Amino acid sequence: MTASMPPRDLALIVNVAQRGHEILADPSAAPDVVLGDWSPYRGGSTKMDFDPDRIGAVLAHLRGKTPAAFDVVPDANGKTWSWCRSLDYPGQRIRFNGVPSVRFASQVGADAPVTWRQGEAWPVKIITLAELAQGDVPVTETASGRRAVLGDAIVTIDSDDGITVSIPVGYTVTVRTRD
Repeated sequence: MTASMPPRDLALIVNVAQRGHEILADPSAAPDVVLGDWSPYRGGSTKMDFDPDRIGAVLAHLRGKTPAAFDVVPDANGKTWSWCRSLDYPGQRIRFNGVPSVRFASQVGADAPVTWRQGEAWPVKIITLAELAQGDVPVTETASGRRAVLGDAIVTIDSDDGITVSIPVGYTVTVRTRD
């Protein structure tokens, strides 16, 4: 990120009620459904309601659950989003570049981090990545042991009570024993 680029510190939560059946029928459809085509304008406004350069993750909302989560990543040209036109919806839309989220993988299948009330028409909501990372995380039983994703870290406890922590380059880990 250059000094002129804003931080990617926001999550876009998208209500996929109209196309969610596509994700449920075929999970490989999730990138197409979740990453675009979203309007950054609310109603007839010409002012963007959110800065797409600040979006670091896009999560789907379907019936109160999160069926898919994506980390926003730059494409070959360094862009994290692009303008697009949709045959289904009028006006300019945004499509994000993303990959299935490692950081927020624990959100998939969990309760959605936001809610929609009946009658709310705008299908996107914004929360900070910090808000998204708060709270308890689900623990998954895997062949290699119990696993939890905590922000950018993955913690696994094997059957011999060995603990493995996987973190991105540049992070530090502090380990303290307790009585």
